[in-house]
Amino acid sequence: MAYTYAGKWALVTGAGIPSRIGAAIAERLARVGAHIYLHDIAETDAMQSVVASVAAAGVTVRPCYGDLTKPAEVQKLFENFETPPDIVVNNAGIFRAADVHDGMSLGEYLVAHERAIDSNVAVNMKSAFLVTEAAVFLLKKAHKSGVIVFEGDAFLDRAGSYPRNLAAYAASKMYIPSVVHQLAEQHGREGIRFLGVLNGTIEPPTTAPQSTILHMQHEIPLPPHLLKPWLGAGSVADAIINLIQIETVNGTTLTVDGGRTWTTKEEL
Repeated sequence: MAYTYAGKWALVTGAGIPSRIGAAIAERLARVGAHIYLHDIAETDAMQSVVASVAAAGVTVRPCYGDLTKPAEVQKLFENFETPPDIVVNNAGIFRAADVHDGMSLGEYLVAHERAIDSNVAVNMKSAFLVTEAAVFLLKKAHKSGVIVFEGDAFLDRAGSYPRNLAAYAASKMYIPSVVHQLAEQHGREGIRFLGVLNGTIEPPTTAPQSTILHMQHEIPLPPHLLKPWLGAGSVADAIINLIQIETVNGTTLTVDGGRTWTTKEEL
């Protein structure tokens, strides 16, 4: 029998851009019957497009907005929900390098790195923590079970090294496997599951030369006709939905990268 989440509610954060992971996750959850709280920081035309594509599955879609790095806005978001979400996917994130350049003074250099740390950690870590704790609080209060997903970076997990001052981004994503395990230990016996999904490269950077793409294909232990170094948002969303559906899995982090060995050293 096909799996169904009919009657359940799912919150997907940072889901307001068509064809990206958040939108793909929301669309797939809607196809298995879940009603969707579709979040982005602000209302846009792109967000309305995602709302329409998710609603096409015949479920209820509630667009919701707010800066998830601010406790008051997270509180307002959850208090406006008609019922606590049964599924939460912490998808909101940024990929921001420190804006440094030659000729900076030491003070300017440190401030640039501080901005990178503050912005990456606020969006990639702090917002996920606040959303998760709000969901746990309300699920427990309602005596409901639920599942909460964190999205990480498979490249970092496999000891990949990003160029161009992205250490702050790396720090903001590396917490996920240990935190997923910790939260499962704390709340799993009360029916709340915590899962991590570490994404491989979703789309090729605009600066990636063909030589890098070919090199990355050789890193994947799959038959030639299946070699896809760029997973695409749909593939990652499928993995997340399938993992959510395994009710006996808790405190687990899944790597979704095709089994890549991540040996590429070429500049992107």
